[in-house]
Amino acid sequence: EAPRAPGDFSIAIDATRPFKDVKADIVTKFEIAYIKAVLARTGGNISAAARDSGIDRKHMERLIRKLGIETKAR
Repeated sequence: EAPRAPGDFSIAIDATRPFKDVKADIVTKFEIAYIKAVLARTGGNISAAARDSGIDRKHMERLIRKLGIETKAR
């Protein structure tokens, strides 16, 4: 079993809200949890986190900024 991501990644579905809004919230929660987990595993090394995630380093940096994730370099 894979280690649990830091933070709360429980999924609560609010069926009273529009689908696209609920989906966007869930995707954002996933992105935050995933990036925090991969950064924790790589000791905050953004290049290693990007490489291990299979995404471009610049995209990883954009996600970190967009999501407001604190890193040692920031």
